[in-house]
Amino acid sequence: MNSTFSWRTVGVFVLLDAVTYLLAYWVLLPLVSGWLAAWPEVVQVGFGHVLTAVRLVLVGILVARGYRSRHGLERRTDVTGSVAVGAVLSAIGAVGLTLASTAMMDVAPPDVASMGIGLVEWVAFGCLGALLVEPGGAERVPLRFHDEANSRW
Repeated sequence: MNSTFSWRTVGVFVLLDAVTYLLAYWVLLPLVSGWLAAWPEVVQVGFGHVLTAVRLVLVGILVARGYRSRHGLERRTDVTGSVAVGAVLSAIGAVGLTLASTAMMDVAPPDVASMGIGLVEWVAFGCLGALLVEPGGAERVPLRFHDEANSRW
């Protein structure tokens, strides 16, 4: 149980982030867009930030629990480095896709401040989710160790 950087954890974060992003913004948001359009713009923006926060905290929790299950956690902060890198890569990918789609649709891209806020949200909420997971020992024994233990008995 040592705090090492895990590329697998980074990959899992990026994958879960992409899946939840698609579900939240391509499935859920269109379902509530009619209801949301009746509210003032500040409520709509706030709803987007809350949706982002909930989604990223959930992803951070799932990633940290997966890491703890495989490797164990001595401290809550053991996995935050990997989660932060995954969050930065996810945010950069989202900004890249946003800029590409705005260029293809010939619309104005979002301002730099909102993209910067998005990057901070991605890292902060992802790490917050990871910090919510309690430390503990590994719950799964890797298959290679499991086979060795069974062959001895």
